[in-house]
Amino acid sequence: MSLLQKEAVERKALIPNIVKYKLAFKLKKGPQFEGVASIAFELASKSAIFLELEAQSVEFIEINAKPIEKGQISTFWNKAASSLRIPADFLLPGQNALRIYYISTYFPSNTFGPISIVGQSQYIFTKDEPFWGHRLFPCFDQPDIKGKFEAAIFTPID
Repeated sequence: MSLLQKEAVERKALIPNIVKYKLAFKLKKGPQFEGVASIAFELASKSAIFLELEAQSVEFIEINAKPIEKGQISTFWNKAASSLRIPADFLLPGQNALRIYYISTYFPSNTFGPISIVGQSQYIFTKDEPFWGHRLFPCFDQPDIKGKFEAAIFTPID
């Protein structure tokens, strides 16, 4: 998915203030990790919005304390487009909150993805920059929408 300049300008006008992300990652041995993102943001006016998310699956979405039925998640999340679209009917002018539980895949180290595996033993590292963040967690992945982050990381003992 590519973010078009027109979309970025429109989205920035809708989300003028700092977004707050509370993230939890369960890093597991093997090809996948789990994540939970709680995202708080202010909308300038009632409008549909979209976030970027590249993941294997989205297991749970809650919008302003209202859970979305499992069978309805595909109407919000487009895996092929790495896009999570929230219709205006679910949002409010002013403060809004999202909670998303997802399963994602580690990237091979030669792709320099946000979380990569190196070598035979699983060594995980990350780097992030604009338009890579959505490979790690759902976000408004454009440089002019600023965010504050809290993160918890859970790993196997060994």
